Amino acid sequence: MNQGRTRRARLKRSKTGCRTCRARHVKCDETPGKCQNCTSTGRQCDGYDAHRLLLPTTRTRHSDRLPLSPPVAVTVPWASTSDERRCFGFVQARTIPDVLSYFDSLIWEQFVLQMVRREPAVWHAVVALGAVHQHIEPGLMGGSTVWELMAVAQSTRSFACLRRRNPRDPQMREVTLLCCLLFTIMDVVRQEFGTAVQHIRAGLRILDEDTLSISSAGQPLHLFWLHAFRHLDTQIGSDRLFMGEGSDASSSTEDAFRGSKLAVQPAVDPTWPSWSSHSKGPHTVSSARHMLEPLYNRFFKFIRQCWRMSPAELQSAAAAPVLAEQASLTAQYHRARHFWRAFRMEQDNSRLSPKDQRGAEVLEIWLTAVGLGLQTGPLHGDLAALQRFTPQYRDLLHRS
Repeated sequence: MNQGRTRRARLKRSKTGCRTCRARHVKCDETPGKCQNCTSTGRQCDGYDAHRLLLPTTRTRHSDRLPLSPPVAVTVPWASTSDERRCFGFVQARTIPDVLSYFDSLIWEQFVLQMVRREPAVWHAVVALGAVHQHIEPGLMGGSTVWELMAVAQSTRSFACLRRRNPRDPQMREVTLLCCLLFTIMDVVRQEFGTAVQHIRAGLRILDEDTLSISSAGQPLHLFWLHAFRHLDTQIGSDRLFMGEGSDASSSTEDAFRGSKLAVQPAVDPTWPSWSSHSKGPHTVSSARHMLEPLYNRFFKFIRQCWRMSPAELQSAAAAPVLAEQASLTAQYHRARHFWRAFRMEQDNSRLSPKDQRGAEVLEIWLTAVGLGLQTGPLHGDLAALQRFTPQYRDLLHRS
């Protein structure tokens, strides 16, 4: 045995090198601007990240989290850093299961993972969403500032990738729509509702231009995108209602759809007449949710209008538009109730999966909340009148 052999010292790999060297797993010389290690070999240096995520430690690992199915392995054909893969892994393991916990979504189940393999703009947008999601997770390592910097940097890279794309590329429209959707979700999570409305408006302009391709389910992707933007519009309305308007209160989701050829939230969903004229209606809980979405969206805006008025205004002539909207919404609510009863008779619980049963319970709770809110919205500030509804709200809270 050669006891005189000296063991080579293990050099600590740099954690602050350029993105190209880190992706190649080689030591970077960290020359300011562009490293010579890349330029001397004819490679393009992608520059340096202004921040790095902290590595997980024993104290920051979460052993009390619910077990999750292992993430789907996705290999992208471009250089990616360990920080990006961490954020993308979080989207796979936490964000997507959370989104799909009650309702199915073709966009999240198939489209996101298909596009992320081919489109760098989608990759960076998904990574940014993972950073934003971890930003709001309590107790996660890295600190809020680090996650926010990561999200901003990845969003910037996604925008840069979109600008470099050929506008005549047939895939460009769907790539841009998906990025609009992801950017809107990030803004909703941050409660930056004004920016979220701008992204929805951009998505609607794209949907106005042309009809998109056919999905794997045999339906136009146009409808799936419209449903996705509908839901985000409703989410913005509910978040503004319960969290406050925020710093961008002057912007409104109603303004996002003015001038669009699409009735994103029609007063009466055009699907209901077709439901009444056919013996068979939608066959999934998710499709029922899409049909009820306009009612929820309109209801949140109605309640916000009521809460903006003082009790004196609600008792004066100024309340006439509110009362007219209440009557119109009540008629829409009764049509929705009729639709829901027929749907539940067709889809009994024995035929629903556990996930669909949870989704159906959520829709039932939403409908009950809308019915109560329509009665109590104009009574805002009248404590004596509201007292009569305490048992119904207590029962609703217990069911939730």
